[in-house]
Amino acid sequence: LAEFDSGSSCVMLPDAGGTAAGFTESPFRAVLEAHARHGAQTLVVVLGGADVTPVRVELPYHSWTHPQGCIAPYAGDKLILGDPVFRRYVVEHDLSGAQARLGIGLLSPSYAPRLILP
Repeated sequence: LAEFDSGSSCVMLPDAGGTAAGFTESPFRAVLEAHARHGAQTLVVVLGGADVTPVRVELPYHSWTHPQGCIAPYAGDKLILGDPVFRRYVVEHDLSGAQARLGIGLLSPSYAPRLILP
């Protein structure tokens, strides 16, 4: 129910509920309501499946809110984990085998992006 997209500047949350979307309520509206009730909180998404160990993706409040990040509604049925995730995590795709695999891990606190010119 989630996809990684390095081209999305936001974390995109479905704004629909119901069995067709796979959610009992709108994830976008649930986050907005939780924010209104509880204030600045870490956004946690648990990724996993039947045959993999669940992984917690934690985005501190400052990383998913303006000016460093954003959440946005959209009409799809998956969570789109965009730029706020890529600023905090390394995502690796392994397409070498018969079954594609994905790895995710926290960036090192000492990591600093550098522009390398030819």
